Amino acid sequence: AYQAYPGQVESEYGGIISELDRQKTTAQGTYPDLEGQFTGGIEAQRPLLNQAYSSGMQNVQGQRQQEERNRQNVLSEARRLFGELMQGQQQKYGGTSSTGQFANEFYGREFARQQGSIQDKSGQNIKSLIDYGNQLKEKYDAQIQSLEAQKQSAISQAKDVLYQRIQAIDNARVGAMQNKANMKLAALQEMNQQIAAVQAQAVQFQQQLYAQRQASDLQLQNQIKLYQATGQA
Repeated sequence: AYQAYPGQVESEYGGIISELDRQKTTAQGTYPDLEGQFTGGIEAQRPLLNQAYSSGMQNVQGQRQQEERNRQNVLSEARRLFGELMQGQQQKYGGTSSTGQFANEFYGREFARQQGSIQDKSGQNIKSLIDYGNQLKEKYDAQIQSLEAQKQSAISQAKDVLYQRIQAIDNARVGAMQNKANMKLAALQEMNQQIAAVQAQAVQFQQQLYAQRQASDLQLQNQIKLYQATGQA
């Protein structure tokens, strides 16, 4: 099988690792959008809750103001009637007669009773409105607390999705780095084998040259000896 040389391995896997790094940076940069996808529907409820609570409290405040106006009007009317009765008694019995004094005391007690009744009834109505406002506040606080809990849960889910994406990219990067290391090692081993083969061929060629030279030298010596023997004969 063909094995790439280390430089080629570095180039090929360098591109893969750079792409994985780019994907990781992109994934991290898109987290705000990812969180928005998980929390958008939840946050959309917040202005509705705020509007409902504000409208309810404005209604309560309006009723309290109306109740105060009603109380003042009723008290004013009671005072007017009491004044007319007292004036009528003065004209009818005079201010010094026992009958007139009795009437004055009677109507005075009655006015005081009515005034107290008006104040009590108005106070009860105001208290009911205050209690209702408190209930609205408690309900609103509970809804906001629930909304925040839902939002935090959604944020955790968004972070988990991002973590899984990042983890997948990191795992792929680790795999690419391991493959690159294995490929570089294999390429280096192949290069070493090729170098060893070349060296072995060089040694073999040198040995062949030496053998040929030895054979030539021997042949030359034999020829010289043969020549010398022939000359002496």
